Amino acid sequence: MKKLMVVAMLVAFLAVPLTAFGTMGKMSPKSKDINVEFFGSLKTYPSWMSQLNFNDHTDVNDYMLDENGFMTDHDVRNELRMGWKGGNDTFDFMIILEADFNLDKNNTDRGASVG
Repeated sequence: MKKLMVVAMLVAFLAVPLTAFGTMGKMSPKSKDINVEFFGSLKTYPSWMSQLNFNDHTDVNDYMLDENGFMTDHDVRNELRMGWKGGNDTFDFMIILEADFNLDKNNTDRGASVG
């Protein structure tokens, strides 16, 4: 059983790069009388700050709270917006999903030793 799991994981691992050669499909609704448009954007803002607590003598509270969470001295701030709008003659709709988040060594590098 253990060998079977290892072989299955190896096949899955080797099959992932093959998907890069596939063509991108066009996303469309099943019904032809509905018009749907997909849109989105990702903005990335690297930031480097020093003395976040305005004090050289201590490292307590060496972070700041921004609209997207806690920021330390070097973070990458991301703003993700994606959505879709559509409809036909009798109805219309618009859905927008937004996310603001920080990436730093603690939450992106799983091999990093913290502390």
